[in-house]
Amino acid sequence: MSYTPGPNDIEFTQFLMPHGRRDCVWIERPNNIVKKAAEIRAAGFRFETEMLSDYQTISLTIADDDGDYAVEVVPNGPSVPEAIDRMISSFDPAKTLATKALNG
Repeated sequence: MSYTPGPNDIEFTQFLMPHGRRDCVWIERPNNIVKKAAEIRAAGFRFETEMLSDYQTISLTIADDDGDYAVEVVPNGPSVPEAIDRMISSFDPAKTLATKALNG
């Protein structure tokens, strides 16, 4: 059975242990965060998540094929949604693209 994302879901690529197999997960967030996430995705970035090897910590990133541009590392649990909101809210895709262009 496949999951049908809702209007407030943000798609993340999840890297699974032990070999980094990729899966798609959807995380529900408030409208303002979903809107900003859509702007970030439209600029060519993606959202990624991974449980770290201690099985207690989650890494969240905004990335593209060239690298990671925003990172939050938090304990798995209630702090994850707050970290997603913080990471997305503070990310400036236009500034990141301009910096990438300057650095070639």
